[in-house]
Amino acid sequence: MSGSTVGEFADFCTAAFTAVGVPTPDAHVTARALVASEAWGLASHGLLRVPQYLRRLQAGGINPGGAGREGADLGALVVIDGEAGLGQVHLDRAARLGVARAQRHGISAVAVSNSHHAGALTVSAWPALRAGCAVICVSNGPAVMPTPRGDRPLLSTSPICIAMAAEPGGAPVIVDMSTSAVARGTIAGHAARGERLPDGWAYDAAGHPTTDPQAALRGMLASLGGTKGAALAVGVEALTGVMIGPLLSAEVPDLFDPAADARPQGIGHLIITLNVAALDGSDEVTHADRTPQQRLAQLRSLAQSAGSRLPGAGKTDPDALDPSATLTVPPGVRAALTEWAERLGLDGVP
Repeated sequence: MSGSTVGEFADFCTAAFTAVGVPTPDAHVTARALVASEAWGLASHGLLRVPQYLRRLQAGGINPGGAGREGADLGALVVIDGEAGLGQVHLDRAARLGVARAQRHGISAVAVSNSHHAGALTVSAWPALRAGCAVICVSNGPAVMPTPRGDRPLLSTSPICIAMAAEPGGAPVIVDMSTSAVARGTIAGHAARGERLPDGWAYDAAGHPTTDPQAALRGMLASLGGTKGAALAVGVEALTGVMIGPLLSAEVPDLFDPAADARPQGIGHLIITLNVAALDGSDEVTHADRTPQQRLAQLRSLAQSAGSRLPGAGKTDPDALDPSATLTVPPGVRAALTEWAERLGLDGVP
């Protein structure tokens, strides 16, 4: 393992994406999301993804100028055509638009079609959290899980993020999880480090349990909680691949398959934002003596008194990350980044 700083990696990733045609502002948004994920300890959605994105940008599977264009606009509901661009760029735009509309209407939904892998959805929750809102975000992706009791991959890891802003000075609650037993990027991380998988995480292409990460990447992931997790993944698929599309997860090209790099992923995202201030208990309808943030603070206190904690405390605002903080990167990831630096004529990996 070797380390450089958050700021150095953000600059490197921005330069790499710019070198393959991504406009600088969009390159920065994408780099910030990937570096934030790495800093949070979510290596499965961090720098590991940079070579995949660069491959697809050069091959045509990602449109470097695809910032997205607005389609249907019903006020509280907006649809964005992602134009096969970068998912982080689309969700950043959707999240900010969602906040503005929720502040006007109380609630908003922004659907993004024809997008790409967007990494950790927590990044997209932060515009709402900064504005004191609550947010729900879901997405689909390449099929890696079977439907309940099925024998072939039809569902993605179907990530879900639910987050709510805290009282001033408090940590928000952030639940960001896949409906698979583990994120697929975590499998790839084990593969990059040459580590075996724990039992119960994955199956090979024939449907047999495996601890070989390479076999798992060619096979299927186990669902979280058995059939309940698979059923939840079906719900996410209904809200994304089915309702928004344009592709079902079974049709989405795999980031881990270089032969599919020229094909746009066609992923769907949905972000729902709620104006928490409208539910603060100040009217005669809710009959509440505390604001939602005060109840969240009480829940946090109760969890702490029970020897537990609420999820999300370690996921610092991406805009507030310390640029001088050190990031430790596995040798395999650093080697892949170094290869791309040489290919693109960059100064080198930090």
